[in-house]
Amino acid sequence: MPVPFAATPVSSTVATSTTSATALAANTGRVGATFFNDSAVVLYLRFSATAATAATATWTLAAGTCVSIAQILGPGVTYTGAVTAITASSTGNVRVTEFT
Repeated sequence: MPVPFAATPVSSTVATSTTSATALAANTGRVGATFFNDSAVVLYLRFSATAATAATATWTLAAGTCVSIAQILGPGVTYTGAVTAITASSTGNVRVTEFT
């Protein structure tokens, strides 16, 4: 059974386009994060400070969908590095909630 803990959520909206952007900066205090693709096109996420591309994406997020780090990496796995994002075409937003 998971141990309950208190976490503080911090939400932000990051503009995305066909040029890679940092969706979430590295944070050693992170215990989780969620990403919501608030655009009409596919969004590619890369768990790296290196620019995201369709070919190097850690995760592909369809328009209007949400994913958490735990869903991608598995329960109990914490990723504290940077996350970059890029859209397949056009522009959009990724809504990020980081828990510390």
